[in-house]
Order: sequence, then structure tokens, then C-alpha cells
Amino acid sequence: MTDALPTISIVTPSLNQAEFLEETIQSVLGQDYPRLEYIIIDGGSTDGSLEIIKRFEKQLTYWVSARDGGMYNAVNIGFQHATGDLRGWLNSDDFYFPGTLSYVAAQLNPANAELLFGNAFHFKQGSAENWGSDVVAESQRVQLQYYDYIIQPATFWTRAAWDKTGTLDESFQYSGDWDWLVRAQRAGVTFKPTARYLAAFRVYPSNKTLSGREKRWRELTTIMQRYAGHQYAETFADVIHARDSILRVRQFMRRWRLTRLDPFVFRLLFPRIFSRYSPRTIWDMIETIGYS
Repeated sequence: MTDALPTISIVTPSLNQAEFLEETIQSVLGQDYPRLEYIIIDGGSTDGSLEIIKRFEKQLTYWVSARDGGMYNAVNIGFQHATGDLRGWLNSDDFYFPGTLSYVAAQLNPANAELLFGNAFHFKQGSAENWGSDVVAESQRVQLQYYDYIIQPATFWTRAAWDKTGTLDESFQYSGDWDWLVRAQRAGVTFKPTARYLAAFRVYPSNKTLSGREKRWRELTTIMQRYAGHQYAETFADVIHARDSILRVRQFMRRWRLTRLDPFVFRLLFPRIFSRYSPRTIWDMIETIGYS
């Protein structure tokens, strides 16, 4: 029966994440999935990460600790050592929920170029604040080149999808996963959304997604320019410039329960931005730069 299961390769890129790394590792190995390849690519950590990795090395398919070219380079290196029919990567500050890999194995057909994306539970480290997601609804509402509604740790794909799309673009430091997803969709990979919660996404100040603000925004603008077009990218740049003012107005409208007047008010106060796109589209842009 085990022989009928597809092999799943999971890559974890990591650098000085000893605080969270063991929880990540245990969430993968604790899946008890019988045909698992688990690969850790450490960028040369000096914080005790190596001691953690070595405690689990007998259960790892491959691991290395050496200076690399960043997260996306580390993921590409990891998949060079992977042979699995199904694949995913899990950053060293996130974790899977029990049963995730067995569920993924039942949803993806290794013979096809397919990608499965599910929901993720977001939580703020050291805080009671948390929130979920609805990727099924988001995937029906907006096109991926305009808004990245796919949550990376809750995403898995077949080897055929990886081969069809190509490797991650290592010129990006923060947004290479979105770029890869758009390329996969355009290459003809079948995207399969699911309402099931597959992973947890940890939010904290030094989280890579939330750090490097200006550089990350430049990368996002590049992706929008590449796939959504010049006008959309130009509007996104306007949103970045006016983000604080937009958010103050939005908070005021919510406080006084005037959100039904959003289209009129925002087009009046920010004509250059809102004359091109709806408030909902602008909110997507705001979410993209890290605001909730």
C-alpha cells in the first residue's frame, strides 16, 4: 500500500532561525508520511541551528550548511537534490498542520502538471492576534497577476509542474514565489484551490515578508510591470506613495461605518489613483505591501 503513495519532497531554506527551526522540522517529520524526502538548506547559520539540524539528520534525506545566494537560491539547490513526485517548500519559521502531506498526496496527480494551494492560519508571534484566509474565494475574485492570494507554505505541486515552469528567479529576494506562481499559471499548470487549512504562517517584525520594505515594494512593482502591465504598476507606485493617507481615511470610514461611501470619498480625495481602479482593487494593492 505504501508503494502506491507518491514520494513528497519538502525543502526548508533557513538562516539563523534557531528560535523556530525545531518546530518547523517536527511539523514535517511529524506528518508520519511514509514516502517523505526532507531536505534542509541552511545558509551558514551561527545561532545554534546546526545543533538542531544534527539532532534530526538521520531522518533527513539531505542537508547542508554553507553560504548561499539567498532563500530562492537555497530552494533551487534543495530541489536539485529532490526526486519526489510531489513538492513543496516550508520556510523555517512556518509549520504544517497534522495530516497535510497525506491530504496533498490524495489531491495531486503526479502524472500531470498540477498545483494545490490551501488556506493558512496567520498568527502574530507573542500576540493573541490571528486570522485565517479564504483562497478559494480569492482565486475566483481576482487574477493572480494582480494580487498574490496564494499563501506559499500552504502550496504544493507536482514535479511535472516544476519542470514545466522552471526554477525560482534568484534575482528576487522577497517576491520570487509570486513570480514563480504567475509563470506556472501561464505555462499551463493546473491550479487547484482547497478550503482546507494546510499550514501556519508566523508574523513577526523580522519576518522576511514584512521586512525590507522599499526593496520588497520595488520587486512587487517589477512583477506587476512584467505581468499586469505598466498602468497597474504605475498605480501601485502611487498607492505606495499615498499609503499612510489612504489608510487614515479608510480607518475613519470604518470607524464611522461609512464604508458604503468609499467609492465616492476615495475618488474625491485621491483622483489620480481611484479614477483608474475600484476601491477593492486598491485594497488589494495595500494588502500586497503588507497592510491589513
